[in-house]
Amino acid sequence: MLRGIAHHFNASGDFQYIDREIIMANIDYTGNRATKWMRYIARALALIWAVWWTFFALVSGAGEGLRGLLANAPNALPELVFLVSVAIAWRWEAVGGIMLLLCALGTFFFFHIGRHLFMHLTFVLPPVVAGFLFLASWRKSRTLGMPQNSA
Repeated sequence: MLRGIAHHFNASGDFQYIDREIIMANIDYTGNRATKWMRYIARALALIWAVWWTFFALVSGAGEGLRGLLANAPNALPELVFLVSVAIAWRWEAVGGIMLLLCALGTFFFFHIGRHLFMHLTFVLPPVVAGFLFLASWRKSRTLGMPQNSA
């Protein structure tokens, strides 16, 4: 605590000084560090994953120049769902976490990954981990009474 002089206008509009204790505290709720780190890791992982696969889907036809890029643009539409899921998870962790888990399940079936370990590690695992981290941080922040988007 700091002892200091504060000032304000009183009810009659006069400027007055008040000697009082000033408590130094952050206005935002600091919360639990583990919850914040879960949220940060989930956001980073989901964003990197969604941006990478959207970029990959968009430019995979760029070998034929701009015409190939434009012709391949509809192939990037499913990956835009990834970006939307991340944006929703950024604001509403529970809904976004469930959407990321559904994206992982959808990519498993839609893209016929099968037994390809590399595809599981790069296409399915990141949204599963991020989805569970979003859900865990949402749950933990609710039990701590912490605001959902304080991080």
